[in-house]
This record gives sequence, structure tokens and C-alpha cells, in this order.
Amino acid sequence: MNASERLFNYEEYTEWVHEAARTYPRYVQLGSLGKSYEGRELWMLTVTDWETGSDRERSALWVDGNLHASELSGTNACLHLLLHLVTEQPRLLQEVAFYLVPRLCPDGAERALAGDPEFLRSSTRPYPYPDPIGSGVSPADVDGNGKILWMRLPDPRGPWKQAAEDSRLMVRRRPEDRDGPFYRILPEGRWIGEFDPWKPAVAPRRQNLDLNRNFPIRWRPEHQQAGAGPFPASEAETQACVRFLTDHPNVVQAVTFHTFSGVILRPSSLEADDALHPADLKLFKYFGEKGSELTGYPLLSVFHDFRYNAKELITGTFDDWVYDSLGAFAWTVEIWSVMRKAGFTKGFDRDTPRGQHRFISWFESHPMEEELQLLKWCDTELGGRGFVQWQPFTHPQLGEVEIGGWDMVYLFRNPPPEFLEAELEPLTRWVTWMAHANPRLELAHQQVEQLAPDVYRLRLVIDNAGWLPTYGSKKGLERQVTRGVMVRLFGDHDQVELITGEWEQQCGQLEGISSRPEAPFWHRGDGCDSRLVLEWTVRAADPLPALRWEVRHERAGVVRGEFR
Repeated sequence: MNASERLFNYEEYTEWVHEAARTYPRYVQLGSLGKSYEGRELWMLTVTDWETGSDRERSALWVDGNLHASELSGTNACLHLLLHLVTEQPRLLQEVAFYLVPRLCPDGAERALAGDPEFLRSSTRPYPYPDPIGSGVSPADVDGNGKILWMRLPDPRGPWKQAAEDSRLMVRRRPEDRDGPFYRILPEGRWIGEFDPWKPAVAPRRQNLDLNRNFPIRWRPEHQQAGAGPFPASEAETQACVRFLTDHPNVVQAVTFHTFSGVILRPSSLEADDALHPADLKLFKYFGEKGSELTGYPLLSVFHDFRYNAKELITGTFDDWVYDSLGAFAWTVEIWSVMRKAGFTKGFDRDTPRGQHRFISWFESHPMEEELQLLKWCDTELGGRGFVQWQPFTHPQLGEVEIGGWDMVYLFRNPPPEFLEAELEPLTRWVTWMAHANPRLELAHQQVEQLAPDVYRLRLVIDNAGWLPTYGSKKGLERQVTRGVMVRLFGDHDQVELITGEWEQQCGQLEGISSRPEAPFWHRGDGCDSRLVLEWTVRAADPLPALRWEVRHERAGVVRGEFR
């Protein structure tokens, strides 16, 4: 099995996940999160060592991909991770469970991979209107080469001209430009509605949903944020996520794979860093900087570094909802940066000062030298793929045009196939590394001491052997997302009388190693806030009848044993 040889359509992807479940039955159980708008299964792979325990009794990570329709390599990232877990991480799978949903937007992905492709933001459900009014070019592959590129139309009053340095590239006219030729640029496509040769335009799109604006965190309606849906979690795909994660408090961390920019994004999209709990911010940076070290991707705050509009917040996103509502650490990974691959450094590397990153602003304005550098890289490394030479074409309505230009989906949106493995491998190592940090209950000591012929003292010591505290984040503690440690003693009440202690009790939360400072000699010394010491005194016949015990935490797993 290979997860990075190509981008998979729905049929190929479905066969792949079924084959994984057949090949690795000890570790992989295949199920469905629900169905998409068009009725496709949202396949979910629950990955853990089923022979040594169940997913519900272990702390877990959620990993998904392809929430946006044409961001297809997110699917490959999840499948790459799965293969690594089942072949290289058997011990980890005895401690942690993974919930993998490689393709959350199968309807839109299938449109993107069709022979006559259509590139949507997310779902195929018509929104906000079933029949938008207006005419113009609707993006489509009109010349039959399997790509949706660009059309340039000769127009003496057009806003674009050919670049002097390379006639394939287009630049905006300057105020003093009077001598053409000049052009208008439209997406390659078919004209819908009433044709007016004097008003070339892009037609209104019927499918404008953005599933990553539809989660129930500071949700805003359409007039405030386009694509957010009619109400929070209104869409089948986001609703399935919300239901599952709300029902699985064992999820401590979550990663959602998107494309593109080659960055690791962390909450918050809604608030400046000084509004986050300092301990959570520290851990977001700690985990994220490890990811940056492994991948070369900069770690960015969405609020500070990755907004489309400096005055407008991005709301209703998956990672903000997971952190704010569920108290789990969550990251959005934007796979692939062709700019960095082509050698750009200014504004694209890890050392860029806050507020000076160019991942979004580059598409609005950049020096011609950079576009020439990118074109040269395409010519050299991709044999010309990535930029298609302009070719004459007779359009049914627009007449003589040229079709060509940058292949946005092939070059920018996803890594070209030959770069896919190298892009995914360090991401897999990062997610696996983070999984080792999850909280984990372990038995440290148990003892039975006979105090009298019919009196016994039972002693149990349980540690949080994980790196994170049992509650996950401070936001999770504040929200009281999970209960403290639950302790139960099981025995025949007719044979065993409790003198001290309880048959059932709820204890507090346990801290983890992450709560310690990084410098060992600049704090007051270690306490036992990661350890739980339990005692019972019982009256029973000699020998003591078997007494079973169970210690459970929704985020840190279950430990069981027996006093004899």
C-alpha cells in the first residue's frame, strides 16, 4: 500500500481504506462518521491495538483531511500517518487511539478530480441561494485538457499586459501605459445566463459553502462571513464532526490537514495571544515549534499572522471550536508551499517577524522577480508543468481567446505527485511525536496489609504517566469538559465491609510533566500532583475475598486490577 503515489478519487480511496482494515485487523477498524450531502460515506479509521484494549479506554488524537474540496493531499497525509502507525508504532498504539477521517468533503473532492473538473470551496450543496441570479463565465474545462486554467481576452481597455521580462506572465497596467496589447483575464469556463460582450464577468457560483466557517464557535451569518451556512453545524459533514467529538471526550489533541502555504496554524483566530491562558499558549508553542523544526513550516497564530483581512476575524473554524469548546489542543496544517520550494525566503520562512508573513498577501502583490523565479523553477523542476503555455481557442461566446497560465490546483493547491512523500513524511513524524504526550493512567503500586485477623488495609498508587495533564488544556479545565479521576472498588458487600473509604469516588485531576518548568532548579521542587494515593480499610474473612478495582479518566484511560 502506498499513501503518496497520487491523489485518490472516492472509489480508489474507499478501496484503500477497506484494504487497510483487511490488512491490519489488529490495529484498524473501519467505520463511518456519517454521510456527506450527496450521500457518500465519511470513512473513519479508528486505529489502536485492539488486542490490548479499546479506543474508548485510551486517550486519543483526532486527525482529518480534505475539509476543503480541492485540498486533496490532506487525504494522503492521513493515510500516510495510518501506515506509519500500524507498521512502526505498535507500542504507541497500546497507549493511544487515533480517529482518522481522511476525507471530510468527498463530494467536493470528487468534483475536483473529475475528468471535467469543478473546483469548489467545500460542499456541493447550493448556498446561499438555490438559483443565483446573474450571468458570466462559470469556471470549467472548455478546451478538454482536464484543467481549469485562465482565459486572456484582447481588450484595448483591459487592465493587464504581457510582462516585458517574459511574455507568458501578465502584469497590471501602469497609469502611463497607452500602447497595447492589453487584456482582460477570466477563469477558463463556459458562459451562463444572458451574454453581453461588453460585460465580461465571472458568474455567481451556486456552491459557496465553506465548511471551515460552519463550526459552532463565534459563528456569524452570511452577511458577516461568506460561506458560514444558515446556522452553526448546519452541514452534514460539520455536524458529524461535532457529534462525534462531543461524544468522545478522550480526544486530547486534534490536527486538521489543509492546503496550502506550508504553515502550522494554532488558535486563536478570534483573540490575541495575551487573551489565551499562558499555560495553554506555552504548550501550543512547544508542540508547534517541534512541528516547525521537523517540517520547516513556520508556526503562526491565525489572529496575528494569517488573516485575509487585517480588520476582519475568521470565525467558525474547526481548531477554534475544538480548543474553546472541548478544551483539546488543535492545529490546522496547511500542506505545501511552492514559493518556499522555489527558493523564496522573505516572508515565507520560520524566522519571519510577526506580522510580516506573505502567505496571503503574496497573491495580491509581489515583485516580478519572484514570479520569474517561480516560473523558472516550474520550467526546470517540473518540465514546464505548473504553467501552461497560452494557446488560441475559439470560445462559443467570447470568440478568439487564449487559454493557459498558472495551474493553480496542480502547482499551488497540492504538491505535485513527485513531491508528495517528502512533504508528508515529516508531518507524520510530528503527529506521532505529539501522541506520546497524551495523558495516561498507570499503576505505580498496590498493597494489601493485614492489620488484624479480619481487618485489612488496601493501598493503591496511580500515576499520570503522560506528559499532558489529565484534563488536557487549561481551557478544558475551565470548561470542566471532563470529570476528575473516577475510582471504583468491586466486591461482595455481604463478605466485605468497608470501614474507611468508598466503593465509588470521584477524585481530582492529575497534572503531567508539562506543568513543570523547563529549568529544574528554579522552582520549589516536585510535588505529587501527578499521583493519586488511595486507601481503604475493610473487614472480611481470612483469606481476603478477591476485590477488583478500576481507576478511570475520560481523557487518560483506564487501569484495572485486583487485591488478593
